[in-house]
Amino acid sequence: MAEKYLSQIYYDPESPASFGGVDSIYRAVKNEGKYEISRNKIRQWLQKQDAHTLHKPVRYRFRRNRVIVGAMDDEWEADLVIMDSTE
Repeated sequence: MAEKYLSQIYYDPESPASFGGVDSIYRAVKNEGKYEISRNKIRQWLQKQDAHTLHKPVRYRFRRNRVIVGAMDDEWEADLVIMDSTE
C-alpha cells in the first residue's frame, strides 16, 4: 500500500514532491500524515523507479580510497594494450 501511495505522490504533477528527491518526498509524506515511511524506505523505492534513476545527475567527482604503502616504489600499477591489428 505504501508503494502505491509513493507512486501517487511521485508521479502526480500537482504534488509538491513530483519527480523530486528523497527529502522532498519525505516532507510531502510527513505533511499529509497518512503513512509513517522512513527516508531509507523512500530511497529504496526511488532506486526501483526508472524515471528517477535515468534522470539522476551523474557524480563526476566521487571519493576514492586512499592507498597507503610502506615506502617509495613499493607498489606500481600499469595498463597493457596489445595493438596487433594496427600494422
